[in-house]
Amino acid sequence: MNDISVARVLLLCPPSSYRLTAYLNAARELGMELVVGSAGEHSLITELAEGLHVDFADPAGTVARIVAFDQRLPLAAILASDDATVEIAALAAQALGLPANSPQAAQLARRKDLARAHLQAAGLPVPRHRAVDLTQALGAQLDGFPLPAVAKPVSMSGSRGVIRADSRDELLSACETIRSIAAELDNPEESAQLLLEQYIDGVEVAADGMLAAGVLQPLALFDKPEPLVGPTFEESYYITPSRLDAALQAQIWRILERACASYGLQHGPVHAELRIAADGPVILEIAARTIGGECARMFDNSLPASMEALVLWRPLAGRWR
Repeated sequence: MNDISVARVLLLCPPSSYRLTAYLNAARELGMELVVGSAGEHSLITELAEGLHVDFADPAGTVARIVAFDQRLPLAAILASDDATVEIAALAAQALGLPANSPQAAQLARRKDLARAHLQAAGLPVPRHRAVDLTQALGAQLDGFPLPAVAKPVSMSGSRGVIRADSRDELLSACETIRSIAAELDNPEESAQLLLEQYIDGVEVAADGMLAAGVLQPLALFDKPEPLVGPTFEESYYITPSRLDAALQAQIWRILERACASYGLQHGPVHAELRIAADGPVILEIAARTIGGECARMFDNSLPASMEALVLWRPLAGRWR
């Protein structure tokens, strides 16, 4: 890797993120100055307490604070650790003219409802779906939707609040449960709705890659060997290399590259999840971040550095400030 010890990178990271330690370790590995932007003013974690204190519920204010910080201590890149910060990171990078995905692409990568509609319009395979307004009576909004169905918040990750329903009563109950979960979201538009989609029967896989100038470099395709049939969808373990046949794997990567291009994603990590239906792969999620939990450690022996080090290094390769 190039010597990037002179680079200063801002990582926007929720204070509760389990990805923070991995990014801090990666920055030390690279000899890079990593500034953490978070709502961690009173945190016991030094990097949060001494970092840039921002309010992610106030995107405009956060961008203004980042711009002011950059005037004192110039930044070489702005990155996001989690779904919750990808859009703000894109807005701030755009304001400073730094390499990043567009805010529009970042929004699609974290908003499940907007992503479904966008991918369907682009002719890509997604489940049949419908947005549900939680501020209105639910009954009529659910009429005619095929069962079994899956209901989920529009902007949470880690399968939180994702519930399968096999009957109308179960679907109504699931919507009420999600209403209470989504109430925690800062964005009132996102807390006031959920996404309803047709349950896709089939094995589930996860795919991780890295984008550079819009070109997707596959890193790994993971099988999820445990049947994920609901009613909730807790993650368990992944297996790689995938046992799917080579033609199907190639089809998955082609679909993901088309989807990333459709979003307008150009840079950085991509984590996707798909179901293999009877007629082929169906997209469940495409996120502009690394894989969650400890799963990224699976790359430690197959990449020249950790996954997080690769994410920190890529936007700086060939570009200095």
